[in-house]
Amino acid sequence: MPSIGSLIKKAREEKARATGSRYTQKMLARDIGMSQSLVGDIESGRTNPSYNTLNKIVIACGVPWDFFKTGDPPPGEDATDSIDNQYAVEDLWLSFYRKSYKLVPLVFTVKAGEPLLPKENIEDYIPTGAEFLKFKGGVYFYLRMRGDSMNQEFKEGNLLLVRKQSYIDNGQIAVIQINNCEAEVRKIYIKENLITLIPCSKNPKHQPVSYDMEKVEVSVIGRVTYAIKKY
Repeated sequence: MPSIGSLIKKAREEKARATGSRYTQKMLARDIGMSQSLVGDIESGRTNPSYNTLNKIVIACGVPWDFFKTGDPPPGEDATDSIDNQYAVEDLWLSFYRKSYKLVPLVFTVKAGEPLLPKENIEDYIPTGAEFLKFKGGVYFYLRMRGDSMNQEFKEGNLLLVRKQSYIDNGQIAVIQINNCEAEVRKIYIKENLITLIPCSKNPKHQPVSYDMEKVEVSVIGRVTYAIKKY
């Protein structure tokens, strides 16, 4: 795997090729609001860029995040600027620089029985270390938390790392769908045929709801294994 610095240099060269004009370290530094010496240090490997700095470089050079996994941007694909939040999990970001990492898709929605990762359902890709993907061969995705139904655990906007699976143990937090309605994030308890979806919320309007699994269609889409907090 090439170093992050060499990939940034290659991304800069890719922009020069695409535009037909030079794109120097000085120009990149101007576009991302940093010094030329810092860009030089990053490209030479003397320092690593922060998550936000790398995101600015992605946008300035016009390459997708996948470029930093393969070094080969898909023809005609532009960078996105959707990564505009600071994430509070430093070790997750640091894992980007280790040999073993994966770009995990951040999806807009999930629904039981439908393909999870069509291109139009992918909002972004989040670099994630192998230590967060504990099940070898498992399918993982990120889902953005919406609403306040789980605000004692996750704030709105938190990114939830989900392992795709069809089973869940008591006390675990799942992405679950009832009768093909919109998927929900809830803590789960199961006793015989009864499944109870428990919100973890300070808002009293969100209360536990129980379903008889012999009478309703219950689909476990996955288990929440980790969260990236937004401040």
